[in-house]
Amino acid sequence: MNIIMIKKIVKFGIVGAFGLLIDFGVTAFVLYFSGLEELLYHSLSTMIIGHITNEMWVVLFANAFAFAVATTAMYYINRIWTWKSHNPAVTNEYARFFGVAVVGLVVNLGLIYFLGRRCDMGFDIWGYTVQSILVIKSLSFTGALVWNFVANDIFTFRKPTKKELENADDYCDYIDYDNDDAMDNDDDYIPKA
Repeated sequence: MNIIMIKKIVKFGIVGAFGLLIDFGVTAFVLYFSGLEELLYHSLSTMIIGHITNEMWVVLFANAFAFAVATTAMYYINRIWTWKSHNPAVTNEYARFFGVAVVGLVVNLGLIYFLGRRCDMGFDIWGYTVQSILVIKSLSFTGALVWNFVANDIFTFRKPTKKELENADDYCDYIDYDNDDAMDNDDDYIPKA
């Protein structure tokens, strides 16, 4: 593993920790400080689907909203700092990043389910210790983290194709700044129209 990849992994981890703080902060804000809890509780007071209560709808909404805000913030920070992307097709790149994050969430939840149910490590919170639940959470988080980094490195922040550059939202010169020979290689430049 080269030094550039190690730096990307460390930066990705730092951005992920920052995203976690954003996620928790937005969730807390939505639930406790914005008054949305009261609004949602009253507007959903007649709705119960299965075992999901009104309070659970508020929590699910707050978590989904916080996930979207944190993922968006992490995209921009990773774009600028971790991968130093200059891809002018920002909308496409963001959609790929968000898709990878959603799959990462599914990987995380799937691992929690698998480890809790199939490996009998503590799915039922009332019958198991906090330690076993934290082990499951740590393993599932690690699995999702690996997925997110690899998928973003290969899929999201790859060098854009010429077709993507031609159809970009903000058509401009593209320079591969990670390539030391970028200034000498005319193929790295797409002329402005």
